[in-house]
Amino acid sequence: MKRKIFWIPIIVFIVTTTVFYVCGNLFNIESLKWFNFEETTNGGFTIGGSLNPINFGFAFGFIVEWSIKAGIKSAQLTKTLAMKKLELYKKSSSFF
Repeated sequence: MKRKIFWIPIIVFIVTTTVFYVCGNLFNIESLKWFNFEETTNGGFTIGGSLNPINFGFAFGFIVEWSIKAGIKSAQLTKTLAMKKLELYKKSSSFF
């Protein structure tokens, strides 16, 4: 189970980052593009890129991981409470 939880945020990070970079290049949004290749007048060149999609990918990955862990804890708590309720029901039904 822990292996599956490990891979889900990584997949979300990769997909989110890729989608933002593709949207940046497709719609020519400078803050989401990776490569801005320009040749300068003196014969050199400059390459620049945005780290915003990577930051968004990390944020979405952490949010997904947090929500998965919260859901697992909630399910475990519900299972524990259901078991206790079942035990109490068995005790009370055996009393009569």
